[in-house]
Amino acid sequence: MMSSMSMSPVALQILKQLNKIETIMLDLGLVVEQPPHDRAFDSELPFCCDQMQFHEWVQFVLIPGTRYSLSMRQPPPYRSPLSVVAETEMAGLSQDTNELLLAIRELDELFRQL
Repeated sequence: MMSSMSMSPVALQILKQLNKIETIMLDLGLVVEQPPHDRAFDSELPFCCDQMQFHEWVQFVLIPGTRYSLSMRQPPPYRSPLSVVAETEMAGLSQDTNELLLAIRELDELFRQL
């Protein structure tokens, strides 16, 4: 793993944004203890939407995958706009997800800067 000192400023901002998203999800009670079953990660549908909820995909796929890619000096594997999907998928949640959606929009903007 490379140190954060050798990462680009945008990569460092992305890592901070991922931490922010994780914190917001924790505060909202959207962090789950158990990861989905292994087959869920083999889904061929975008965001594994047939196997897990969007916030689970963020927790178990987006965040660790992006952290790993940036640590290896590779572009994040998921750079398409996430906020549109997040808005749709989180609309049915009982929690107030406005802060989380804003944080995901900010992540989208950082991805565009890469």
